Amino acid sequence: MRKFLVTSFFIVVSLLSFTNVYAKKTLNDATSALNTVSQKTGIDKGDLPSVIGDTVKMLFVAVGLLFFGLMVYAGVRWMTARDKAESVDKARNTMIAAVLGLIILLASYAVTVFIQNKIIGS
Repeated sequence: MRKFLVTSFFIVVSLLSFTNVYAKKTLNDATSALNTVSQKTGIDKGDLPSVIGDTVKMLFVAVGLLFFGLMVYAGVRWMTARDKAESVDKARNTMIAAVLGLIILLASYAVTVFIQNKIIGS
Protein backbone atom coordinates (compact mmCIF):
# COMPACT_ATOMS: atom_id res chain seq x y z
CA MET A 1 0.00 0.00 0.00
CA ARG A 2 2.82 2.36 0.89
CA LYS A 3 4.52 1.68 -2.44
CA PHE A 4 1.30 2.50 -4.28
CA LEU A 5 0.92 5.78 -2.40
CA VAL A 6 4.51 6.83 -3.08
CA THR A 7 4.17 5.96 -6.77
CA SER A 8 0.86 7.82 -6.99
CA PHE A 9 2.40 10.85 -5.29
CA PHE A 10 5.28 11.00 -7.77
CA ILE A 11 2.92 10.59 -10.72
CA VAL A 12 0.67 13.41 -9.49
CA VAL A 13 3.63 15.70 -8.79
CA SER A 14 5.14 15.03 -12.22
CA LEU A 15 1.81 15.70 -13.95
CA LEU A 16 1.20 18.91 -12.05
CA SER A 17 4.67 20.36 -12.40
CA PHE A 18 4.96 22.89 -15.18
CA THR A 19 8.01 23.80 -17.18
CA ASN A 20 8.64 26.47 -19.76
CA VAL A 21 8.16 25.34 -23.33
CA TYR A 22 9.92 27.34 -26.00
CA ALA A 23 7.83 26.27 -28.97
CA LYS A 24 8.01 28.23 -32.18
CA LYS A 25 5.17 28.90 -34.59
CA THR A 26 6.96 28.65 -37.93
CA LEU A 27 9.93 26.80 -39.36
CA ASN A 28 11.90 30.03 -39.66
CA ASP A 29 11.42 30.68 -35.94
CA ALA A 30 12.68 27.17 -35.23
CA THR A 31 15.86 27.88 -37.19
CA SER A 32 16.60 30.99 -35.14
CA ALA A 33 15.95 29.07 -31.92
CA LEU A 34 18.25 26.30 -33.14
CA ASN A 35 20.97 28.89 -33.78
CA THR A 36 20.58 30.18 -30.23
CA VAL A 37 20.80 26.74 -28.69
CA SER A 38 23.64 25.56 -30.92
CA GLN A 39 25.76 28.59 -30.02
CA LYS A 40 25.51 27.70 -26.34
CA THR A 41 26.55 24.08 -26.96
CA GLY A 42 29.44 24.88 -29.27
CA ILE A 43 27.91 23.27 -32.35
CA ASP A 44 28.62 25.39 -35.39
CA LYS A 45 25.73 24.26 -37.60
CA GLY A 46 22.61 26.27 -37.04
CA ASP A 47 20.21 25.74 -39.90
CA LEU A 48 17.51 23.16 -39.39
CA PRO A 49 17.80 21.33 -42.75
CA SER A 50 21.50 20.56 -42.22
CA VAL A 51 20.85 19.23 -38.72
CA ILE A 52 18.02 17.03 -40.01
CA GLY A 53 20.23 15.88 -42.90
CA ASP A 54 23.05 14.95 -40.52
CA THR A 55 20.61 13.03 -38.34
CA VAL A 56 19.27 11.09 -41.33
CA LYS A 57 22.84 10.29 -42.42
CA MET A 58 23.63 8.93 -38.97
CA LEU A 59 20.49 6.79 -39.07
CA PHE A 60 21.52 5.39 -42.47
CA VAL A 61 24.96 4.53 -41.11
CA ALA A 62 23.39 2.81 -38.09
CA VAL A 63 21.02 0.81 -40.30
CA GLY A 64 23.89 -0.14 -42.60
CA LEU A 65 25.90 -1.40 -39.63
CA LEU A 66 22.87 -3.31 -38.39
CA PHE A 67 22.42 -4.87 -41.84
CA PHE A 68 26.09 -5.86 -41.95
CA GLY A 69 25.90 -7.35 -38.45
CA LEU A 70 22.77 -9.34 -39.28
CA MET A 71 24.33 -10.69 -42.47
CA VAL A 72 27.50 -11.76 -40.64
CA TYR A 73 25.43 -13.34 -37.87
CA ALA A 74 23.25 -15.22 -40.35
CA GLY A 75 26.28 -16.33 -42.36
CA VAL A 76 28.07 -17.69 -39.31
CA ARG A 77 24.89 -19.38 -38.20
CA TRP A 78 24.46 -20.95 -41.64
CA MET A 79 28.05 -22.18 -41.76
CA THR A 80 27.78 -23.75 -38.31
CA ALA A 81 24.40 -25.37 -38.97
CA ARG A 82 25.97 -28.77 -39.81
CA ASP A 83 23.14 -29.96 -42.04
CA LYS A 84 20.42 -29.08 -39.53
CA ALA A 85 17.56 -27.91 -41.69
CA GLU A 86 16.04 -25.86 -38.87
CA SER A 87 19.23 -23.82 -38.30
CA VAL A 88 19.73 -23.30 -42.04
CA ASP A 89 16.14 -22.05 -42.37
CA LYS A 90 16.58 -19.62 -39.46
CA ALA A 91 19.80 -18.27 -40.98
CA ARG A 92 18.18 -17.92 -44.41
CA ASN A 93 15.15 -16.16 -42.91
CA THR A 94 17.46 -13.77 -41.06
CA MET A 95 19.26 -12.94 -44.31
CA ILE A 96 15.99 -12.44 -46.17
CA ALA A 97 14.64 -10.18 -43.42
CA ALA A 98 17.84 -8.11 -43.40
CA VAL A 99 17.79 -7.67 -47.17
CA LEU A 100 14.09 -6.75 -47.14
CA GLY A 101 14.72 -4.19 -44.41
CA LEU A 102 17.52 -2.65 -46.42
CA ILE A 103 15.35 -2.55 -49.55
CA ILE A 104 12.53 -0.83 -47.62
CA LEU A 105 15.00 1.71 -46.23
CA LEU A 106 16.46 2.48 -49.66
CA ALA A 107 12.97 2.72 -51.19
CA SER A 108 11.87 5.18 -48.51
CA TYR A 109 15.00 7.24 -49.15
CA ALA A 110 14.31 7.22 -52.90
CA VAL A 111 10.70 8.33 -52.38
CA THR A 112 11.83 11.11 -50.04
CA VAL A 113 14.44 12.38 -52.49
CA PHE A 114 11.91 12.22 -55.34
CA ILE A 115 9.33 14.19 -53.37
CA GLN A 116 11.90 16.74 -52.29
CA ASN A 117 13.36 17.28 -55.76
CA LYS A 118 10.33 16.99 -58.05
CA ILE A 119 7.35 18.10 -56.01
CA ILE A 120 8.72 20.54 -53.42
CA GLY A 121 11.76 21.63 -55.41
CA SER A 122 15.11 22.29 -53.83
